[in-house]
Amino acid sequence: MDILCPICAEPVDNDELHSYAKEIQSTYRAVAADYRQRGCKAIGMNHTTNSSSAVAANARVVYDILGDDMDGAMAEFADGTNTFD
Repeated sequence: MDILCPICAEPVDNDELHSYAKEIQSTYRAVAADYRQRGCKAIGMNHTTNSSSAVAANARVVYDILGDDMDGAMAEFADGTNTFD
């Protein structure tokens, strides 16, 4: 399932966080925490748009509310009601 970058709103498969954690010999929890703060850059990707998008702003709110509950965040993003396109 996808999560959304809190900076550029780019959808990223949650498995990318698991893979990156393994690649850098870290934990998923640590990589996910960094991702919630820095977005794509936390997993070695570049941002595609800017942080002024409503979708990115909403992703930040979801992460703020749910904290480290990435499964909950994925569920919020999956239902599509949180993306103000």
